[in-house]
Amino acid sequence: MAVLRKRVTKRGVIYDVDFIFLGRRYIRSTKTGDVKVAKQVLGEIQGRIARGTFNLLENKKKDISLAKFQQEYFAYAKSYKEDSTITLEKTYVRQFVDFIGGGKNLRSLDVTVMDRWRADFLGKKRSPATFNIVLRMLHAMFEIAVKWQYLDENPFKQIQKMKVAERRLFLLDEEMRILFGFIERDANLPNLRENVRRFRKHFKLYVEFLLNTGLRRNEAINLRSENIDWSRNVLYIEMTKTKQMRAVPMNRRVQEILREVDGEMFRKLHPHDVTRKFREYLKEAGLSGFKLHSLRHTFSCRLLALGVDLYTISRLLGHTDIKTSMIYAKANVTMLRSAVDKLDENSRKNLLEGVAV
Repeated sequence: MAVLRKRVTKRGVIYDVDFIFLGRRYIRSTKTGDVKVAKQVLGEIQGRIARGTFNLLENKKKDISLAKFQQEYFAYAKSYKEDSTITLEKTYVRQFVDFIGGGKNLRSLDVTVMDRWRADFLGKKRSPATFNIVLRMLHAMFEIAVKWQYLDENPFKQIQKMKVAERRLFLLDEEMRILFGFIERDANLPNLRENVRRFRKHFKLYVEFLLNTGLRRNEAINLRSENIDWSRNVLYIEMTKTKQMRAVPMNRRVQEILREVDGEMFRKLHPHDVTRKFREYLKEAGLSGFKLHSLRHTFSCRLLALGVDLYTISRLLGHTDIKTSMIYAKANVTMLRSAVDKLDENSRKNLLEGVAV
């Protein structure tokens, strides 16, 4: 037999499980004041006793507060995540902890609590895309809690992602021509201060470089002469996330750009400056929903339209999982239209051959 006992402490109500095992009476704290969670613990103990699988030592589960786990998680995350990623994650984790309460035991977090957080998050007019990003981040964080045995199951497991309206991630050739028209115009305006003219020309070459290599913003800015193998015309890029090296062959335009920027490469450009400047040109060109990272998507979709397979594109981009590259297959209407046109040509040919017979 096992029953719940309510215990009042200085911090509030705590439920204990009072049970008999092998003729002896035991009392184990559920470490929670949530009666629903306490009943789950009670049911688990009753079930194991009935099945003959109950073990006193196994029943001593690890417990930790949400605030304490947050500290332990980010201390661990520093070993494999970039500082910029951790800074972004901390912002959303802090909001989550503030909503739930840092003193909450991790084992008290169930789907009901997660649903309340979800409603609160979306109630602040966050986009479905932002919600999915945060959900994926928190899910991964709490998988660590399961690994460290602070939880038996990830409480985010049952929270569904939001449906996001698909949008085009890449720029069309005509849009790129318009965009480069504005960039070219500004780089050649008369009476510019020399430092302004130098920045704008350097920026133009930088945008062309991204468009022809598919590199990330910081990968291009951090490029050094030792990353270039001129004998093989290959760039060797250290991947930000995995710290592995990937090879990116240089086409003729990339070689021309690197010779023009010479030894300084793009090191004098600041990440925030190029992001801001590109955003200004997008606005001037009337192109909404795009950003500097769209050049990476454009690079990928152009290759796909030319018949390059997804595996090769994935290798060029440095994706560790080809599934990450699948978005380009969904987005590239040009490639899909080309496939349908080929089907049309093949059907006509077969029909004509049939008539000839």
